[in-house]
Amino acid sequence: MCTWSLYPSIFGQAIASAFGQLALAVTTNQREVYYFDVNICKDCPLREGCYNPGSRTKTYSFRILSKHHEKQLKYEQTTLFQLRKGIRSRIEHKNAELKLHHGMARARYRGLFGMKIQAYLTAFAVNAKRMVRLLEQEKRAS
Repeated sequence: MCTWSLYPSIFGQAIASAFGQLALAVTTNQREVYYFDVNICKDCPLREGCYNPGSRTKTYSFRILSKHHEKQLKYEQTTLFQLRKGIRSRIEHKNAELKLHHGMARARYRGLFGMKIQAYLTAFAVNAKRMVRLLEQEKRAS
């Protein structure tokens, strides 16, 4: 099986197969793709599991992550994130109710101050309805 080595060069990053073949690098917005010469891969003694007969191209690619993205991926592996993820679904249901049934899909007033007022009044109205509903359920239970 062929392995790959990534090392710095005068042209930036370079990648080489275990057989020593250098690849041509093409960097896109979020991926770095390395293209290998298929004719060399055909004769490589390590081609088992690496080169498929009849292939016209051989590439190796990986994602380019920013520092912020890497930090976020590490955070998503923590137990704190898993706990918050469970709570989030309950909060999202309430936000969906505000949007679908109480007019939070559109701003009624212009500007950030108007939007804040709309959000506060809508949340107050929804919470008041919820309190009335809970009080009625409590009266029925007793």
